[in-house]
Amino acid sequence: MTDVDPEQQFAAFRAYAKHEIANKTGHRRVVALLDGDDLARFLVCLVCVTSVTRRLAGCALTVVYRDRPEGRTFLTDCSPEVAAELRTDPESDITIPIDWFDIGTFAPVRCPDPVWSDRQLDQPALVLLPGMFPAVPARLDAVAEAPPTFRLPAADAPRLRADLMALGLDPEQWFAVVDDAVPPPATDAITRQGGLVAPSIEDLPTRAAAVCHARLVVAADPLTAALAGAFRVPCAWVGGEGGERWLWNRDDIMAGGLGTPEILSAITEHLLGRTVDVAAWRPAADPVAAVTEDTVVFPLRTRDQALIRVWR
Repeated sequence: MTDVDPEQQFAAFRAYAKHEIANKTGHRRVVALLDGDDLARFLVCLVCVTSVTRRLAGCALTVVYRDRPEGRTFLTDCSPEVAAELRTDPESDITIPIDWFDIGTFAPVRCPDPVWSDRQLDQPALVLLPGMFPAVPARLDAVAEAPPTFRLPAADAPRLRADLMALGLDPEQWFAVVDDAVPPPATDAITRQGGLVAPSIEDLPTRAAAVCHARLVVAADPLTAALAGAFRVPCAWVGGEGGERWLWNRDDIMAGGLGTPEILSAITEHLLGRTVDVAAWRPAADPVAAVTEDTVVFPLRTRDQALIRVWR
């Protein structure tokens, strides 16, 4: 009888076990490492990741990140595509080696924490890293064609509704979110048509709720624009250069600089015209259907032109 190499035997058994687990669970584990120096960049990274994974048939997404700055957990809770998360302590200096996943050159290098293997993070079907995505999310095919649609966490919805009402926002009357840095012509156009302008909000969940329910958003702050994109609320960026990093939904508007009063009024009037059907608080947007695929091809498909509109 021919001797069987124990290492080959173990490799074959492991491959068989992975196949059986996949058949029984009906999903493929995908792990994404999320990054970003601030909440806006973190949110853009999350949108790019979920745009890709929502197209992958049978995907179960686990996100891994450090919860700093505060608020990242709330943002991941707003994503329907995130099945699980593993976050490090905000003050921890822990580094997660890629070789903890069974994909590296010297893998597997075992993670000492049993939670890693208990959550099946040691042998994912796919690992996504921030560097795999373009700097301009609207150039990524998956984002441009079928962006994800975030939802306010159901457990937080009653509190957030009460918070908005305490700010003077009547659920039966429409309102807009306009960043403080945006000059008056934008707010003037809104109030002329009988709308309210939400006050400045520092608390992230309440700010996200205001964006989610707004008729439209005029943004000069990257986080405001990124929230509008994630909740798929019509938005115009008037905060100067670099707006293409924070817009990705079809027909959203990017204006260079803060613009003249005439440009600000024209952009706001355009958004008002696009949203005439919103007479009260905006309901949650319907998800955009995505064509599912059996695999992810790298490099990820990109496009030459984004679907956002540049206002000239």
